[in-house]
Amino acid sequence: METWNVLANEITLALDTIVHSVGNTPTPLLLVILAPLIFTAYVFFNWLVKEGEEHDELEKFNGLLEISQSHFLSPFSRILLVDDDPSFLEMSTKLLESKGHDVITAMTGQEALDILHRDFDHEIHVVITDFKLPDFNGVELSQKNGHVYPFLLVSALDGKQIKWNSLDIVDGFIHKSKFRNDFEKEFEKTINKWIENEKKAA
Repeated sequence: METWNVLANEITLALDTIVHSVGNTPTPLLLVILAPLIFTAYVFFNWLVKEGEEHDELEKFNGLLEISQSHFLSPFSRILLVDDDPSFLEMSTKLLESKGHDVITAMTGQEALDILHRDFDHEIHVVITDFKLPDFNGVELSQKNGHVYPFLLVSALDGKQIKWNSLDIVDGFIHKSKFRNDFEKEFEKTINKWIENEKKAA
């Protein structure tokens, strides 16, 4: 508002000068008087144009930011969640859906493997699986499927209690007690590790 007031005052001063001076002032002197006012108006006009362009760019950026935040780490948005604990499965599903993910669930390794084998169009993007399952563990699930998806391993066991080479087969690990608070950070690390491994294998 203050800027517009300054511009209005400059324009008013210019008009007053023209009205009172045109009749009595020689043309060269009139030009000297008006030149600073004209220059000021020109500079301000360019500033307005630039500010408008920057505002438009900012609006575009904010729009893209909202889109990206609405689907965390898209296109890795559809998740197969595998766990034989119904309460943890329900809690985790609600958490993942609140982050914008589509969630498919399975309660055994074989059920998860069957789902992955039917995923001909690769509509599932990430597998989050418990380590201990009724039939075989989450690492074996990754091996049986050829590790063609990013795998985030979840367990109530400490990482040291899982065979040291097992964690090299999957892309990430998170303790169940930290799942709610640390999911996004560990999920991002898992995706990044998988992408890096894919680049190296290419």
